[in-house]
Amino acid sequence: MQESRRLAAILRGRLDDVRLAFDSLGGCELDEDFRIGWADSPGLSWSERAEVSGPVTKVMVQSDSVPVAILAEKVRREIASMGAVAIPAPGFVDVLPVGVDHASHLRSLCRQGKASAATTVAFGAVPADLPLLDWSDIPVAMADADLESMDVAGYLAGPHDEEGVAEFIERLLGKQSL
Repeated sequence: MQESRRLAAILRGRLDDVRLAFDSLGGCELDEDFRIGWADSPGLSWSERAEVSGPVTKVMVQSDSVPVAILAEKVRREIASMGAVAIPAPGFVDVLPVGVDHASHLRSLCRQGKASAATTVAFGAVPADLPLLDWSDIPVAMADADLESMDVAGYLAGPHDEEGVAEFIERLLGKQSL
């Protein structure tokens, strides 16, 4: 928790016009003007200036005046080795603990279930998904994914909002050709 407070102080002190959100197992604390697309989700709590109130799984950073790719570079420069920076979606940057990414979560699940990369299908659409797509034996980009995800993936699924994952799984299980 101390590390998260220190990270927040660095980001607020060194970067102009940023809003922060702190994600934890218990919910998400957000600066009152932090904008997200899933505002009706349970566990969200807005305050004038969000504070770290428990163990944090990631810190999200947002700015109106800086494009997200430039914001990611600025955050990387300011936090140095305190965390890994990813762009999970348009509009904000994630700061994750060092060594944590989408692929690390999948590797952990596979170890628990005694599976391997050779038996996994991974779906991705944003730069934060690249390690996941690189690791999986069957990397699938969504039709509405960014270009880098499409380049890494060996397969393409339909868009998120048109049952792309379900349709790909049906094809994978033999109902249609991949």
